[in-house]
Amino acid sequence: GGSFLGGSFTATVTSNAAGLASAPTLTADTIAGSYTVTATAVGSLSAVFVLSNMAGPATQLAFAQAPGNASPGVAFLSQPVVALQDTYGNLATSSSGTVSLVITAGTGTSGAVLSCAANSVATASGLATFAGCSVNLAGSGYTLTATGPFAAVVSAPFTVTTALTPTSLALVNAGTRGAIDTGDSIAIFYSATVKASTFCSDWTSDSTAYSVTDGIMAIGNNTAASGFDQLTFSTATSCGGVFNLGTIDVGTNKLTTANARYQVTFAWDPSLHRMTVTIGSPITATTGRSFKGNATVTYSPSATITDPLGGVIVGTSTFISRVF
Repeated sequence: GGSFLGGSFTATVTSNAAGLASAPTLTADTIAGSYTVTATAVGSLSAVFVLSNMAGPATQLAFAQAPGNASPGVAFLSQPVVALQDTYGNLATSSSGTVSLVITAGTGTSGAVLSCAANSVATASGLATFAGCSVNLAGSGYTLTATGPFAAVVSAPFTVTTALTPTSLALVNAGTRGAIDTGDSIAIFYSATVKASTFCSDWTSDSTAYSVTDGIMAIGNNTAASGFDQLTFSTATSCGGVFNLGTIDVGTNKLTTANARYQVTFAWDPSLHRMTVTIGSPITATTGRSFKGNATVTYSPSATITDPLGGVIVGTSTFISRVF
């Protein structure tokens, strides 16, 4: 008998008195798909037919897509997909079952919890596609175990990286102490570099310095006794839209000017993981541009700022006790 296993197969046969030629028994390849069979005779045209090799019934589980690119508490950028396969590893689209996931015992960080939109997923066309899966604790060497109608299977290892956070904030006064002057700067430091394009849509590399020249700093003087006065930073139109860097709360009733706006520039230094905001000219007429004494400053990052894996920067932290 002949075989398609591992490649092509050629057989030469002789026709009988009735003009019929019988080919040997052929064994199809173990990979599902379509195969072309061609019969030729000396001095005659070829005859061609297509052999369809179908997957068999499901006998095993396998990860069709492994989990990966993870930050704590943030959905994996690569969500797990588990397949039902036949004995030869073909996707068994006609089979069905329900698949569940758990963190493999002894992997990753002790006490970590896996969360998914649904942790028990029925297959569709042989695939159990999970969504919203995340792990709450950073660590390396994590694997997931899939259980279902067949023997459990373990994913490839993956790492959950520590979420990017703001780490410190530095202020430099270029003029009168206590006043908001042209040339004053605010530098916000992060625990790692940020994802390319997170500050500006035309920024394509987080490994090079980048600057935006048409930013705006808005001053919000909250007159409520319990409200925080705020500095909010955003870009204008050069980034293809408005980007919000976040808000710096400077304390209660610390600003003497309400609702003023200043032109600012942004400069990203990837080696220091630092975004520097430099204050320019006022956009709106202001008087008495100053702070009332010291202030406890906190920075609340915008949710649009993400880490290299796409996780949202987390945390609001206290950085300094004096403003300008």
